[in-house]
Amino acid sequence: MSGEVASVSGGQRLGDGAIALEKLLTRDGFSFSEALGRMTSDGDRSVSELEAIYVRLPPRQPRPVLVSDDSATEVASSSSADEGLAAHDREESARTAARVLDDAIATFDPEERLILQLRFWHARRVADIATDLHLDQKKTYKRIDKLLARLRVALEHAGVSRAIADDLVTHGDHDLHLRENPDPSPLKQ
Repeated sequence: MSGEVASVSGGQRLGDGAIALEKLLTRDGFSFSEALGRMTSDGDRSVSELEAIYVRLPPRQPRPVLVSDDSATEVASSSSADEGLAAHDREESARTAARVLDDAIATFDPEERLILQLRFWHARRVADIATDLHLDQKKTYKRIDKLLARLRVALEHAGVSRAIADDLVTHGDHDLHLRENPDPSPLKQ
């Protein structure tokens, strides 16, 4: 990659944070945790924001580094190869899940996206969301349950296991990232 713009399939632009993260990972050879440390040290970016960007970056191989036979004394053991393969599988699953969630959420109407954003991004209580949006509280609970069921079905149709799908859509500590980011600030009191 020439470094101008980090993008994912379909031309979706991820912005300057993605470019900086991808440079650290591919060009400079940092691990993800090292790149996190560098990019969060100034306080401009959060860990959760960078994790959301990371799972949306297309898989890239770091630049090859030539090493002489003298300096290559260690050979990777099969266990570290297995761990690397498992980590790669987890990373691919996370990328697939993020892509599927983005696509499914994009089909929701703007109010449904706003409800999910308030619930999961801003950790708002359903009762507060219903009050702020002038909705019936009971119906809002049911609406969120239906939206989560739709997300679960989309994940399962994409090959994400039922256990992972259930974990992703039932825990409020996971971020459901929306392509469109409606600004809920008028709702804040």
